[in-house]
Amino acid sequence: MRNIYLLTKNYLISGLGGLRGKRSRVKGTLGFGVIVLLYVALFALLTYCQMLFTKGYADTGLTALVLGTGYVMGIFLTVCFAFQTITGGQRANDTELLLAMPIKKSEIMVAKALSRYLLNLIIVILTIVPSIVAFMAYTPFSGVALIGNVVTVLMIPLLTVGLSYIIDFITTLCLPNFKYGNVVKAIFTISLLIALVFVYEYLMFNLDPIIMLRTVNYLLAFNPWFMLTLIGGAVAIFALGVGLFTILMNREARTYATKTVKFVSKKTTPFCSLLKNETNRYLNSTVLMINTLLGPIAIVAFSIWLLFDPFNPLLETLGLDNNGLCFIIMALFSGMTILTYPTAFSISLEGKQFWILKSMPIKQTTVLSAKGVFGVLLLSPLMTICSIVLECIKHFDVLYFISLLLVPVAINVIVAFGGVLINLLFPKFNAESDAAVIKQSMSSFIMMLGGMVLVGLLGYLYFELITSSLPIIWALLIPLIIIVLLAVVVVTLTLTLGKRIFKRL
Repeated sequence: MRNIYLLTKNYLISGLGGLRGKRSRVKGTLGFGVIVLLYVALFALLTYCQMLFTKGYADTGLTALVLGTGYVMGIFLTVCFAFQTITGGQRANDTELLLAMPIKKSEIMVAKALSRYLLNLIIVILTIVPSIVAFMAYTPFSGVALIGNVVTVLMIPLLTVGLSYIIDFITTLCLPNFKYGNVVKAIFTISLLIALVFVYEYLMFNLDPIIMLRTVNYLLAFNPWFMLTLIGGAVAIFALGVGLFTILMNREARTYATKTVKFVSKKTTPFCSLLKNETNRYLNSTVLMINTLLGPIAIVAFSIWLLFDPFNPLLETLGLDNNGLCFIIMALFSGMTILTYPTAFSISLEGKQFWILKSMPIKQTTVLSAKGVFGVLLLSPLMTICSIVLECIKHFDVLYFISLLLVPVAINVIVAFGGVLINLLFPKFNAESDAAVIKQSMSSFIMMLGGMVLVGLLGYLYFELITSSLPIIWALLIPLIIIVLLAVVVVTLTLTLGKRIFKRL
């Protein structure tokens, strides 16, 4: 048990940056404080929104239905997060060292699984507990209902972690390693995520409310058969996933790469060379593509879906016109932007080769600009094209279209260059694998939570201004001006303050 405790503690500390030394401890404490502050702010914002939503159903006695909807949404987001931790068979850097130590393989795997469980539990609390708080606030207190909710919240991470391990095993074993194997594995995993989105949409629009109410009542009444099935199923899937991942622990991650030598007479600039290097790293990392390709694909898929008539009845049901639809599109594009932040770990991914980047005769501003621009190019051109196509089909008002065109792009610039700056402040060069850098580092946590808080506050500002007595032109221009100015400030800080930090690393 002591070995499991020490390994789990080490994984969690490493997940928050792996910082050592007096200065690093201060830096790590500051970063951890920022994460906690952003987490609490986002939890409070989600709880407030859920309270407003539940209040409208309190008089009709359908608060249990709202709770069920919150569970469906929370499980969907947690599974999406868990699927993004799939490695595609990438071998952790610490595997050989751990296996050579007097520690049982089972203890290593339990520690790894437990640390992943705790991280998923944090996501579950953020996405589901606000619905539970809102439900308990508008219904008479019940200790049995509280216990049922707590047990369910504890079981969901077991389910998601087990599923991610099982999918990882299937991906590694069934998809061969060849030249473009990383791309195939990433596309396969993202296809599963897209399929999950369609299942979620189907459940949200087609699930019989009576069935959802009955299921939620089983949970609230702590029905023994329902709870035994939930607990048994979650534990079984978790155990199966850990067992399959144990099989992969000794498996060498083999990749096929052809080496060719060719003479190139065409000259290129340092900026273009660095941008090409970022692109090559992106295409050669399964984990990186899994965590970033979902955004662009979701934007294209949603844009195509909007072009078909089946979406129009939904708009009529919600009482939305074209301008309301424009806000939905802007919110979705902005949401996909804050969930696509490859620059938040672009410095850390340099790893032990970071000294090469520092020693090259290239200006620091050029290096930082190339990393930031890569993040912008990953999404902004695609969002611009989709916005123009939707404008040609839906014919939004000019002011709404300008907001749709500029707000997501401005947020993309903030996320791209802000990610570089955050990663400079909290680098992680000693990670066990790329997956640990991408999903379990301080910079990635700060960017994910910070982006959610930013979009949440921006959405709240839009809501308050549009529902006020201000003319619509000011209600649209004020948030746009704020977000553009913020983008300018973030880019300036990255290229000035970031330059000084880069020299000291």
